[in-house]
Amino acid sequence: MSSERRKTGTFRTRTPHPQPQKTVSFLPRRPEEFRLSSPSAFPPEVSLPERSELMQTLEALLFITREPLSSRRLAQFAQIEDLSEIHDAIRTLNHLYDAGHSAFRILEFARGFQLRTRPQFTPWLRLLCRQGGVENQENPEIRLSPPAMETLAIIAYRDAADTPATRAEIEAIRGVQSCIEILRQLLGKDLIRIAGRSSELGRPRLYRTTKKFLEVFGLKTLRQLPKIEFESAPPAESVGTSPGPAVSSSSIKKSSQNS
Repeated sequence: MSSERRKTGTFRTRTPHPQPQKTVSFLPRRPEEFRLSSPSAFPPEVSLPERSELMQTLEALLFITREPLSSRRLAQFAQIEDLSEIHDAIRTLNHLYDAGHSAFRILEFARGFQLRTRPQFTPWLRLLCRQGGVENQENPEIRLSPPAMETLAIIAYRDAADTPATRAEIEAIRGVQSCIEILRQLLGKDLIRIAGRSSELGRPRLYRTTKKFLEVFGLKTLRQLPKIEFESAPPAESVGTSPGPAVSSSSIKKSSQNS
């Protein structure tokens, strides 16, 4: 027994002490400039406006909706006749959000208002979605290949110039033989739509952007697209449609890098 104890004691003394393991956090770092402040951090002399009944109503409507609501629809739901009251209430709410370092802000785009989280918190939201913390996610993250982005940019700039593009025009601008599959992908993602047919021979389809395109890229209208250099359009007989403002592939890539 004594020998076993001595052996056991010797064995125990030779056993290395376990080193504490370092815990690696998979959460993104929180931006220091956007930490939520405590109420005591605000100067006592600064008085913030109180939420009126209209502001509370608008906040509830924008919180529950999944699509932007126009000021007219908000006024209809809130039973307000003067649209300026809606805009004033939204400005006051955004002032309260900014003063309180809120994670939310009311944004206006696609001809409507929507309550959105600030871009600083995108990493946490993505992490939540990846781990299944959000059910029935109707607007997953949209990923587009460079050719798809180039095609979408051509359609968007032609749409902004009120000259919807045909498939032949898009292929001529990009210098490719076919972009049917890319157009199908963009249609499936509801980023573009078929806006009728051209009066030219064969009556090719015309493509424009959608309301979802504005929402995804955070635009109120197509006029907010980054400035781009337009080049002369190719001859009409080369693409089978009437000439219009054309966008070159090089200028599309240059604009995307600048934006």
